[in-house]
Amino acid sequence: MRCPPGWTGLFVAIGLLLWIAIIEYAEHGVGRNSPVSTSESALEAFSHRLRAELDKYRGQLLTLRSAILTQPALAGEAFKDLSYALQADHPAVRTALVFHPDETHNDDNRIASELYTQAVQLYQRLQTNPAITTQKVIGTTLKLAGSEGLLILTDIPEPAPLAIALYLDLDSLLAQAAITSLAQHHHLALYSDAPDQQRLYRLFGDEEQLGDRALTRSVQFLGQNWRLQAAERQPAHSGLNWLLSLLLALLGGLIAYYYARSKERIRYLALHDVLTGLPNKRLLQDRVNQAQMAALRSSKVSIFMYLDLDNFKPINDQHGHKMGDCALREVAKRLNACVRKSDTVARISGDEFAVVLSRLHHRHEAIQIADKIQRAINQPLSINGKQAKLGVSIGLYALDQPEPFDTVLARADAAMYAAKHNGKHTYTWYNSSGAIQLSFGDMALDDEGQQA
Repeated sequence: MRCPPGWTGLFVAIGLLLWIAIIEYAEHGVGRNSPVSTSESALEAFSHRLRAELDKYRGQLLTLRSAILTQPALAGEAFKDLSYALQADHPAVRTALVFHPDETHNDDNRIASELYTQAVQLYQRLQTNPAITTQKVIGTTLKLAGSEGLLILTDIPEPAPLAIALYLDLDSLLAQAAITSLAQHHHLALYSDAPDQQRLYRLFGDEEQLGDRALTRSVQFLGQNWRLQAAERQPAHSGLNWLLSLLLALLGGLIAYYYARSKERIRYLALHDVLTGLPNKRLLQDRVNQAQMAALRSSKVSIFMYLDLDNFKPINDQHGHKMGDCALREVAKRLNACVRKSDTVARISGDEFAVVLSRLHHRHEAIQIADKIQRAINQPLSINGKQAKLGVSIGLYALDQPEPFDTVLARADAAMYAAKHNGKHTYTWYNSSGAIQLSFGDMALDDEGQQA
């Protein structure tokens, strides 16, 4: 059973809406964890990744410390080569320096001088904080010439006090920690509080979305306090998204509707006559096959009628083909009015029609329908104020066994021409030994008169 185009479009639209709803449910539905739990997970991942990245550079610094302890000469000119190699291997490293914290540092470069001053202060904090001293490395955030970074430092107490420091670019550090990947589903913020009140801030997302919904975690890395914030991202413009989804579903439904309607129209045109809308010869063949099978499976009778209009040519010749077309359409209406809904009226070609009667109780019923058709077609036609009168010659053939369609058509056609030969306006049964003519109104029928 074929689905009507309107229902097809409706089903496609509903299907698209359900598909979009399932996607929304999967991404933002009830099945997901609560925003609080996901934000806690994001904070945990944020803290873990940042700590892991800082531990990597802490390890680099301690490796330098061990190298200088075993080879004190590395604290001299050779340290520059170590610094260059370190910067080449680690993009986040901007500067590496080794110095005596109790000596005065004179440098015309303001940035280098400021960096040295901050390093000395950091060294002093390391010496005065026993908890940090056991970890050997301390860090602080800085702003140097508009650049924000992290200074980490360790000491070498013997034989002479030395300090080794790495200055790291904060943005490169966070990029290497892959913090931006966490920001795909969460708004994130990072605060670092330095002792001198220099406060650095990094935002990944929308600050307004953090607000009261944000979860905050205070952590300590390398002796410095950090604050991390996270809030789950809300679907942006969810109302607009649903409106667009609805429009998309409607558009998909319309496309499916017109596509299904066009396919239905193409199929209809392939099986129906354009002028009258009746089934054409191709569909007629299928209906004949069905009637033959129905007759074979039951005791009912199926009859095929071949009809040819009488006096149709003068209408075309005298009044034109336009009136002829109107006459054919009127004939199609009258034929449909003479048969049951289960029967088939088809146009074969020109002024030739066919009728398939199925599941009759007796062949006598076919004669009754033929008589009814004769009376209907004989009624005068009035088209655009012009009068015309037609008749019809009918050939009848019983579909009591499966036969090729061309055979059925040829035998019913032979009976129809016999009717025309015998004066038109009659109906005639096909018989292999000769056509049996029944004049208009003659209701007598010999059941044995037709040979299959």
